[in-house]
Amino acid sequence: MPNDPVKYVLLLGSNIEKERYLPLAREALAAQFVIERWSTMFSSRAVGAPGTPDFHNQAVLISGPVDTTELRLALKKIERDLDRVRDHDLNSPRTIDIDVVYRVDPTTECAVEHDTDLELHHYVALPVADVDPTRCVPDGRTIATIAASLGPSPEGFRTV
Repeated sequence: MPNDPVKYVLLLGSNIEKERYLPLAREALAAQFVIERWSTMFSSRAVGAPGTPDFHNQAVLISGPVDTTELRLALKKIERDLDRVRDHDLNSPRTIDIDVVYRVDPTTECAVEHDTDLELHHYVALPVADVDPTRCVPDGRTIATIAASLGPSPEGFRTV
């Protein structure tokens, strides 16, 4: 376990009782990590699951003396504690989903190990750009540049 705090950007998502579960997820994170910033809340249609409730997504910049493996275990526990049910359908509705979008390299201050969804989906890129726009990725682009490269937001995408 590292002694110095490590920064991570997470993406929280919910489409079951989202007004209840997203605040509970932030509280659970705050009990274990320092929440440095959080983004505006965004609403979007569920990707790959037409007819299911819209998602609310929010990015959170956290720090704590934890490595990526330990963080992922802590996030899975928070999800279980908040009634997350996992099944064979990866697009099924959920009370809470917490994904690591990237870790910040302490020497370069760039985002590393970033989730490929950051470069593919507005529901990831726009909340992350809202919370950490000037962060670089190893190829030199910023998070804001990546978000802008996705073009106009899809129908149904909005701030909450």
